[in-house]
Amino acid sequence: RLVGSEMCIRDSSCGLSRGLCFHHLHQTRSTFMPNLYQLSTLSALLLGDFEPSLSIGELKRHGTLGIGTFEGLGGELIMLDGVVWNGTHSGEAVPAADIEKTPFACVIDWQPTASAVKLPAVGSLDNLRTVLDEAAKGAENRVLAVRLQVFQADVTFRSFAPAPKPWKPMKDMLFSQKITAERNIQAEIIGFRFPGYLESINMPGWHLHVLTAPNDSGKRFGGHLLNITADAGIEAQWMAADGLELTFPTGEAGRIYDALPLDQDLREITKAAEG
Repeated sequence: RLVGSEMCIRDSSCGLSRGLCFHHLHQTRSTFMPNLYQLSTLSALLLGDFEPSLSIGELKRHGTLGIGTFEGLGGELIMLDGVVWNGTHSGEAVPAADIEKTPFACVIDWQPTASAVKLPAVGSLDNLRTVLDEAAKGAENRVLAVRLQVFQADVTFRSFAPAPKPWKPMKDMLFSQKITAERNIQAEIIGFRFPGYLESINMPGWHLHVLTAPNDSGKRFGGHLLNITADAGIEAQWMAADGLELTFPTGEAGRIYDALPLDQDLREITKAAEG
């Protein structure tokens, strides 16, 4: 693990004012960092394996922060501080019961490598991804986890309605997604960045989910992040996983998985499905 004195706070010559620099990642590690745990592969999910093979209670044993989905693509999974939320088709996020199940998720035991740093204003999701990439230079070949505290922003996110059987590839389910916009909200954004060489396992680049703070009625909202604008007030923390633990689906989900043509090029399907 990188400790505070080992972090590089970039000056103007390093490209990002007061950003987090990862170029010391390999130099001094005081402890081992956790592995990222992933159930199934993004390729299988894109091709329609929405059959669950792990309960939420079991998933919690593998980490405290993560993202994924639920049985039949019924909502966006958001794990924050060990609590799992379902960003439902209505846009509202509700706590998930331990007996609910997931066909796909990736989680990690959250152990940030330094104190939070403030990010510059962002005008779009692409802009945010660029800012995060710049901050994470030096760790392009690593799986990274990020947690963003957003103090005032406009966000747009999506979630799917539960799909009826027989399940179809995700690109054929886009009609069932609902897009929700929330304005002037506080929220947390969490997610992962996978390197390109793992594209058949998970989507290269940043995959982010959002969970809003409770509103005046105590309701929270959340889902797969599609866009964000924030003039200021985003604080970020990162960590790099020491490894990747991949579990293949079992039972009926495993039988579906084994029959899928996973060797095909899914880049265009990924682009269409991920937004």
